[in-house]
Amino acid sequence: GPHMPTEVILRGYRNAQHQYAAINHYEQIAGRICEDYPREPPVESRRYKSELRDPAFTHRRALTPEERAKVNRAMSGEHWVKVTFESAEAADKAVYSSPQLIQGHLVYAEYYKGVPPAQDEAIPD
Repeated sequence: GPHMPTEVILRGYRNAQHQYAAINHYEQIAGRICEDYPREPPVESRRYKSELRDPAFTHRRALTPEERAKVNRAMSGEHWVKVTFESAEAADKAVYSSPQLIQGHLVYAEYYKGVPPAQDEAIPD
């Protein structure tokens, strides 16, 4: 059904420190990502320190067993991460809108096939 949590790889961002930007961007345009990875840069690197909690931690809801099974399969590299969209529709939207220009890099969204991407590399625009 439409509420089938669906795994997608986001790849091509600058490095692991920029993973948050890829997750935040695709979540904004496609739909909710189940993992509680940060959606904001680490506090040390923020220009303006804010008391606001990262939205990743304020908008939590309990995961379904199906979501949890996929979320618990954590996988990432220096330039890619596997994420779980809460629906097939959100995953489709991410894949169809791929690539997205994020911080000067082309970040691709591709359905997760059970294996890491062939190349773990940044893709500058």
